[in-house]
Formats: sequence, C-alpha cells, structure tokens
Amino acid sequence: FSSLFGGTVSTLMSVYLPVAVKDLLANTDAVRYDNISAYISSLFILGWMVGGIIWGILCDSMGRKKSFIYATLCYGLFTLMTAVAPSWYMVVVSRFLSGFGIGGVLVITTMLISEGYQEKRRAVLLGILSISIPVGIFSAGLINYFISNWRIAFIVGAIPVILSGLAAVFFTESETWRSVKQKGA
Repeated sequence: FSSLFGGTVSTLMSVYLPVAVKDLLANTDAVRYDNISAYISSLFILGWMVGGIIWGILCDSMGRKKSFIYATLCYGLFTLMTAVAPSWYMVVVSRFLSGFGIGGVLVITTMLISEGYQEKRRAVLLGILSISIPVGIFSAGLINYFISNWRIAFIVGAIPVILSGLAAVFFTESETWRSVKQKGA
C-alpha cells in the first residue's frame, strides 16, 4: 500500500498545483506563478531520484524493514507538512522530501518482494507492485474530485504515517538481507 499512496502523493500536487500556487503567492504575475510551479514539480522529481539512490544504499546497511519504515514515514510526514506549509519555499522543501521518501519506497519494496518470495509468487507480487503507482495516480484524481481544498487533500499523508507504524509492528526483516549481513559480519 505504501507504493500506492506514493503514486497518490506524487500526483496530488499536479492536480492542485494551480490552486496551491495562487494560494501561496496571492497577487503576482503569470511568469512567477509558472516559475514557482516548475520549482515545486521539478524538485519533487529530483527528491524522488535522490531518494531512490540514498535509500538503496541505506537499506543495504540498516536493513530493508527499517529503511521501508523510515522512507514511508518520510514521505508521509512531508506530505502532511505540505498541507500546512506557510510559504512556497516550505512547499518546495516538503515536496523534495516527500519525493525522497517515495523514491526509497519504490526501491525498497522491489527488494523486499524480490528477496522474500519464491519465483512464481514473486512475479505476481511485482506485477501488483508495478500497477500500484498508476492506481495511486488515479486516486489523486478522485481526491481532487471530492476535495476542493488542496491543504485538506494533503492530509492524505497521514495514511503512510499510519502504514509505517503498522510496518514497524508487523513486518519482518528480509531473511536474504539477514543472511548476507551474518556472512559479512
């Protein structure tokens, strides 16, 4: 589910961007609106890329479970921060860090499934994982349809925060990662 909400969070700003930027900037010219919109969108994608790399490295050292929990918590908390951001600067920072968490979740969930399941089941689960982002993107459109206020919509970040707590309780560490760590220790 974390990847599904990653898809939601990744597209949520796209559907609310014109309204959010106008709300944050009040009265300004169209060029400035466009520039700020570009910063918000591009730095989110940059965060996603950087997050995929950094979390990939971190999950090799700290473990898949902890990395998954922290990456999910990261994008959830910074999605919530987007909802309450007082300025476009804070929205940019929050979106970068949301992207950073999502990038990690996408890398880590692929590793967890690849390491945790036999080949036949793994193929099905990786297929489900691959459609979770588009389902999340679709759900961002549904949120936009039912919720007109962009700040309220970004409260959806509470769901990944809750998921990270559930993962802390119910997830187990990858046996493949454990055995590699024990051999290297």
